[in-house]
Amino acid sequence: MARRRGSFRRLLSGGLGRARVYKDLANERAPQQLFWVIKNGINMTGMPSFGAIKVPDHEIRTIVAFVKNLPSVRDDDFRAWTARH
Repeated sequence: MARRRGSFRRLLSGGLGRARVYKDLANERAPQQLFWVIKNGINMTGMPSFGAIKVPDHEIRTIVAFVKNLPSVRDDDFRAWTARH
């Protein structure tokens, strides 16, 4: 399990430049895992803790639902959302 957790941490530590990975990762993780990561963050990566800034659980569940729906987003739309301005 520690190895899988480390792999997940490495994927997330790629920052916003690895947006395509996040889209693929959405299928690989259970909603409960995504909830934990979003709420608690991952130390030493770019993933902040939404719980630390008091984001309510119901809003975190909304973020999880968004992430879980990323695989259904068209590639062109996803590129437009993640383009640097």
